[in-house]
Amino acid sequence: MSDSDILAAQLFIASLAAGALAVAMTQAGWTHRWFVRGMFALAAVLAALAVFWRQVAPFVLPFDEFLSAIAASRSAWFLIGASLSAVALSAAAFWQRKLNAPRDDLEIVFEQTDRFIRRNAERGITQYLAGIRNNTSKTVFFPSLRAEESEFIKLILGPHFAAVGTSMPRDVGLWAANALDPDAFEIVDLFEISDEPIGVYRFSLKAYARDTRTAVAEFEYDSAAIPRIRKLS
Repeated sequence: MSDSDILAAQLFIASLAAGALAVAMTQAGWTHRWFVRGMFALAAVLAALAVFWRQVAPFVLPFDEFLSAIAASRSAWFLIGASLSAVALSAAAFWQRKLNAPRDDLEIVFEQTDRFIRRNAERGITQYLAGIRNNTSKTVFFPSLRAEESEFIKLILGPHFAAVGTSMPRDVGLWAANALDPDAFEIVDLFEISDEPIGVYRFSLKAYARDTRTAVAEFEYDSAAIPRIRKLS
């Protein structure tokens, strides 16, 4: 195989790697995390293959000839270019909509950091926290954060109410204040969970305040996963 054929094959494989990387980078929020990780892995493999194709090609001669034929085709390059352009335009449109979308009056914040996840190995528990932010330019009054009734909330918080001899409310109050200033951010204790496996659950948190839209955040808890709690929306 000539040097020009090898170079064409390398460029073709590199373009496929760029396409896989573009798809992975446009999956904002990583809702489908295994798909995103798979696309990043595919991009890495293709990139390595493009770099070392000169050494790999002699071991896969039939595929090498097939790839060289495709790489020499203008139609193949046109299709790759069109696909990359479609991905780029789709990503640009998505981010434009995201940046121009109005923010909720209240925002529920959760991140995979020590600020929101505090492990206590001695007690065998993990404490989880969340943040509530006032995104408006005015002070909001009587803000609160509540956990919507669910199997997970019953499992985690139910024993507390049983211990004090009261029935568990439909929505459990986690935090409340008289006011929250503009752009203020408040850290709220959610709950402590034992490290023992309990399965997979979903639950919702709601942020309220007078004369504001209710903010809702969906979460998933998986005792066998790392991280155990993920914010879905």
